[in-house]
Amino acid sequence: MTPIKIVKALDLIAEYYSPRFGRWAYRAFDVINSTFFDDRLPRPLIQWAITGYGHCLGLTAAGLSRRDRPIITLHPSIMEPVGGGPLQGGGAGPWGIDHRWFGPLFAFDVLIHESIHVAQSVLHDRDPDEPSHNGPTWIAEVNRLAPVLGLEGVQAGLNRPKRVPVPGRTTKTGKVATEVRRVDEGNVPLKAHSRFPYGVRELLGTADEYYRGGELPFGIKLEEVNDG
Repeated sequence: MTPIKIVKALDLIAEYYSPRFGRWAYRAFDVINSTFFDDRLPRPLIQWAITGYGHCLGLTAAGLSRRDRPIITLHPSIMEPVGGGPLQGGGAGPWGIDHRWFGPLFAFDVLIHESIHVAQSVLHDRDPDEPSHNGPTWIAEVNRLAPVLGLEGVQAGLNRPKRVPVPGRTTKTGKVATEVRRVDEGNVPLKAHSRFPYGVRELLGTADEYYRGGELPFGIKLEEVNDG
């Protein structure tokens, strides 16, 4: 459990720097932590800002050791597109995502994604050389959480080079020719599970109905975003 003094300090920072979304993000994280991670994750510093690489929906810096407090950065547009660009005008924007999906439900999924990154370091002690979305700790969490989130039948697997048959080609000896290709070992491609949960919802064709449906899973209720 995070000490109450730290909880109050993080809430105060959120209220000061992100009066609209700050406290909502912490409420959402607390629900995610208790519902999906048995309250085992440390409460991170959550900030709303343009992400370092621009194209990222969120970023997590988990620190060099378990004693370091994680920092989650969320792009403001995942909650509410701003400006006069394609996000409000009807296009998919820089992420190739339907702008109508953005809002609390989408932001909640992004927080689940970033919470998995926290879990990789804090609960699974991920090797620094392990890819963040294509390694055993990521795969394990995706497969654990998918059925909990109602994403049935999902079995993520590593994407790695394998020698596979080449249809229609044979060797000089008459055997089926093979070549090395990157292969997804599960039934969902890396492109989908690396953007879990929303990438898997999109693959299954449920994203539009879910994000425009207006209700969080498990009867979860969070306070409305402050319009102040």
